[in-house]
Amino acid sequence: MAAPAYIERHYAALSREGGFASRCAMALDGVDWAGKHVLDVGCRRGKGAYKLSERVGADGLVVGVDWSPMFVEAAREGVAAALARSGLTASNLEFRQGYPEDLAAAGIADDSQDVVYLNNGFAHFADPAQALRECFRALAPGGLLVLEVVTTTADELVAVTRQLTAAGFPDPAVMASEPLLVAEESGAGLASSAPSQLGAATSAAVSASAVLHARKPQCA
Repeated sequence: MAAPAYIERHYAALSREGGFASRCAMALDGVDWAGKHVLDVGCRRGKGAYKLSERVGADGLVVGVDWSPMFVEAAREGVAAALARSGLTASNLEFRQGYPEDLAAAGIADDSQDVVYLNNGFAHFADPAQALRECFRALAPGGLLVLEVVTTTADELVAVTRQLTAAGFPDPAVMASEPLLVAEESGAGLASSAPSQLGAATSAAVSASAVLHARKPQCA
């Protein structure tokens, strides 16, 4: 079944590179990855999935899903080199084309994933609320969603936690928030330092990368 037309139009219009969607500074600490089945949603060319592959090891599996067939093919082409770097003798990587809002169409079954990872592309999704519902569906009971988001105000971060709750995650937690860029008031460029707290009083535009963890209840 084809995705709804509005979803196809949305992803077709997205730029292929640039901005925060292309960042791969993944927050992997604080999670037991070994042997896990991990879904990387919006995997792009696979750089993040390759990192996850090293973390889950030979007994784990990483499935990357991206809406771009070109990027999925590029990710597949990089598997051999990624395995050579990690020292793994057999592949624990798969890449599939699909939309975050319809992971079932990419063959992602209910309750099949130990961890779902969303790496900073969340704001670019056509329907973030539906994408979170799909992540919830794909997670096994007790499974973990790791979500990196770029926000410009504290209110935006609160809105993301509310979206997580609405998708079925009862207690989303902000694990970290790291300032990224501060635009100078003059508009002349980007300052080299940033406020230590998201939403600090300033007339400049502040961006921060926040890491959230949310678990699917055991009884879901």
